[in-house]
Amino acid sequence: MIHESYSKLLVGAHSEGLRELVEAALDLKGLPCDKWVVKRKEDATFEDLKLELLFMSACIHPENLKHLIHGDLPKVYSNPSMPSMKGYMLSLKDGSKKEKRIFIYIHYLADAVGISPTPEELENVLDTAEIYIRGFEKPNDQVSYRVSKRIDEVLGKYESKPDGKRRYIKGPTQLKVISEWISIMRGRIAYERLQGRFQEPLARPISEVGFESSLQRLEQHKKHVSSNYIMNLIEAIFLRDGGVYKNEQFVIFDCIEPCHGTFGEILCSRYAQAYSTHGGGFSYCDAGGGVNNANKHDGAHWSMAKEDLLKSDWFEPTIKKEVAKMRKEIEMINRLFTSAEEQDIQIEEMRRAIKEMEGLEEKFEISQNKLTAVAKEYCDLMDPMLELIRLANSGEFDD
Repeated sequence: MIHESYSKLLVGAHSEGLRELVEAALDLKGLPCDKWVVKRKEDATFEDLKLELLFMSACIHPENLKHLIHGDLPKVYSNPSMPSMKGYMLSLKDGSKKEKRIFIYIHYLADAVGISPTPEELENVLDTAEIYIRGFEKPNDQVSYRVSKRIDEVLGKYESKPDGKRRYIKGPTQLKVISEWISIMRGRIAYERLQGRFQEPLARPISEVGFESSLQRLEQHKKHVSSNYIMNLIEAIFLRDGGVYKNEQFVIFDCIEPCHGTFGEILCSRYAQAYSTHGGGFSYCDAGGGVNNANKHDGAHWSMAKEDLLKSDWFEPTIKKEVAKMRKEIEMINRLFTSAEEQDIQIEEMRRAIKEMEGLEEKFEISQNKLTAVAKEYCDLMDPMLELIRLANSGEFDD
């Protein structure tokens, strides 16, 4: 399955370094933000962009990034043997809820200890979701209405009515998107069944990545207000069935540049396999399109964000490690170029030697031709003289 192969690709690239990780993420195909990537690859400044994305990735705590790539961030958060990591992740959600901040977050569908639903459990939820959407704009479907009422009213003060309306479906477009998502997830479930993992938790939780400008928005996501409707519908069904699995929220990193809002949402969506296209997530549209608040912040905000980052004990070592790695690569390239230059010099010397040999051969041939001509001329002159001497010796001149 593409989702699994992409996961292995990203994990392998991350083990080599940030540059390799960025390149691997940009090379993934079939994702909603591919157009953004293709357009940048055609731009003359693409190499500069890759460096910017590398730097942005270095702004993510190394452990946060590692577990984002591996898809086990919720497990790490709840792991009692890693209290420092949990403390750091909690610190990213500290502060006033209304304070303006630019950050990238992620939702994972998991239980209290970070475990995903099994394909079997997910299949039951999808069956319920199909009954739920089946009655959209069909008030006569009472079975669907009864199911939808329990789902729509499980969280908040929403009041369901038998009029064919649904809390998590506002129109035909959303109905179509949810239907497609269910179909894609059934494909993932079928793959897991073939692999003998139907009753085992998904290795990577279903996720959703986004950009926000205040912690207050995370609270709204929890209440299913102005949030991802697929993600909210699936969580509502699980809540109806006991609430073992919920959308767990985590802040991935605070942006320190206005462009990191767009870059971060796009790259982290690819890092986390959060798109719905391959059965990895709830994100159904291209990331980065809705980022518009980042440029409203003044210079003081970004200066403070950078200062906070520089105070950390992990950012500088991360950058130094990548710089040292790039320097080694540059030295290797320089050695290759030096070796190539030496080879070019040797080749040029060989060419000159060959030309000199060709010149000598030509001179030798000319000299040989001249010698032959002289010898022939000499012979032509000598032949009559030899005949004269022969006659003289024979006495034929005596008469």
